[in-house]
Amino acid sequence: MGLDPDVISRVVEEAGAGDFTLDEFQREPDPRIREAFDVAVASRRATGVDEFGDDDWAAVDAHDSVAYVLSPPVSQVTGLDVSRRALAVTAALLANGATAVKNESSGVACGRERWLALASEAAAAGTADDLVGALVRAWVVPVIHDGEVSYSCGMHRTARGFHARPVHRFSVLTRTNSEPAIKKS
Repeated sequence: MGLDPDVISRVVEEAGAGDFTLDEFQREPDPRIREAFDVAVASRRATGVDEFGDDDWAAVDAHDSVAYVLSPPVSQVTGLDVSRRALAVTAALLANGATAVKNESSGVACGRERWLALASEAAAAGTADDLVGALVRAWVVPVIHDGEVSYSCGMHRTARGFHARPVHRFSVLTRTNSEPAIKKS
């Protein structure tokens, strides 16, 4: 079974240490979500950091509900901690039945296994530099060149301790009416 709002709220509360919240829950598929994930994944693909496979696309296409989760405000003082906990919340949601996650604030989507690996890396970081590295890999799209302009997307300033966005906002895809599209590890 997928996640219902009560389960999402509980998982978010526990993994986010009480500071993350379920902002919105839509009990129907969002017809725009495939395109939103495609844009987010394409930006990573352009840099060679695409780990979004067929199972991940199947999870996106099979969603029947969407939850939106908010982090607490991100500041220069809290940026590393909030961003680390955002990864922990992402991993907890995936471990508890979410089928796909996209960070709306940074425009980043990763496949299930990539999110879980990044969350493990951040949790195991032994130094601030290790943590920053994991957070940059999670929340930042490296430099992209569109033929005319070079730019990057994401929460790169937050990961380095500077305020870039007020919060992390995630879209969490779930399947509440059938078996998950991909099996939990």
